[in-house]
Amino acid sequence: MKELQAHSKPVHRRIGTTFTESELDQIDEWGFSRRIRDRSEAIRRLVSEALKAEVKTATD
Repeated sequence: MKELQAHSKPVHRRIGTTFTESELDQIDEWGFSRRIRDRSEAIRRLVSEALKAEVKTATD
């Protein structure tokens, strides 16, 4: 993985994935409860939180 320099902006790359209607409803409800209006942003935050939790679990 390439290291980003401190002054570099993160590069966003588009990926394609599928979700069930139930999963989308849960994502939308999670985002709405946190005042996140954009589904993509809600998904990014969920992934980020899960990755942070995984790293924390691995280092404990």
